[in-house]
Amino acid sequence: MNIQNKKVLITGGGSGIGFGIAKVFSAAGAHVILVGRTEERLKKSAASLKSATYITADVSNTKDVKRLVETVTHDGGIDILINSAGKCHFLSAVLSDDDHKKVREEMEMNFFAVVNVINQFLPGLKQLESAAIINMESMVAFAPSIMAATYAASKAAMRCYSQALRIQLEKEGSNIKVIEVFPPFADTEMNAGREFPKVAPDIIAEDIMAAVLKDELVIRLGFAETLYQEMLISPENAVSFINSF
Repeated sequence: MNIQNKKVLITGGGSGIGFGIAKVFSAAGAHVILVGRTEERLKKSAASLKSATYITADVSNTKDVKRLVETVTHDGGIDILINSAGKCHFLSAVLSDDDHKKVREEMEMNFFAVVNVINQFLPGLKQLESAAIINMESMVAFAPSIMAATYAASKAAMRCYSQALRIQLEKEGSNIKVIEVFPPFADTEMNAGREFPKVAPDIIAEDIMAAVLKDELVIRLGFAETLYQEMLISPENAVSFINSF
C-alpha cells in the first residue's frame, strides 16, 4: 500500500508503538494525526515529526469520538486509521472485587472503543479508492497469559472482530484493507518493570511499515509469529509456551 501523502490517524499516537508508527509513516511522506488524552505529550510528539498534527481525545468517550470524527472530516478526512490505544492492568483470571472495574476499562479501551472509532470513520473511508484500518492486537489473542488474562480476552475479541470486518468489507466490494498487527512484547510504559524479552517500539514500527508496503493483511512480528506457529501445532502447547516466562 502506498502511504505517500496519505493522511493517517493514530490513536495512542503520542507514545509507545503508536508514536513509533507515527515516526516511520511521517518520514515516509504521510501526514499523521496523533490522538490521545494527554495534550502536552501529543504536542511534544507532533512537534518532533516531519508532518504531524494532534487532537486531544479519549477514544473510550463517545462524545470525544464524535468530536474527533467531526474535526477530522471537516479537515478533509483520513486515508488510514490506526487503532493503537490500549490498556493492560495485568490481571489474573482470579479477580478481587476491586479488579472488576479494571477489567471493564480494558474491555472498553481495547474492544468497545476500537469498534466505535472504526464505525464512526467507516462512512468516510468507504468513499475512497484506497483506504486502510490497522488494528494493533496482541499475540496473547492466540494464547492467553495468566499474568494478563483479561487483557488477552479483550484482544481475542478484537481479533475476531477484525476478521469479521475484513470479510464483510470484502463481500461489499469495499477498497478498505483491514490489517491486523500482532507485535512481540514491546519496551513501552505499559510493560515497564515486566521481566520478559522486549523489543523497541521503533523496531516494531519499522517492521509494520515494511509489511504494510507489501500489502500484508495479517502481520505477526518476532515472538508473535513463533507463538502463532506453536498454536497451529497445539493450542495447549502454545498456552504453556506463553506462560513459561
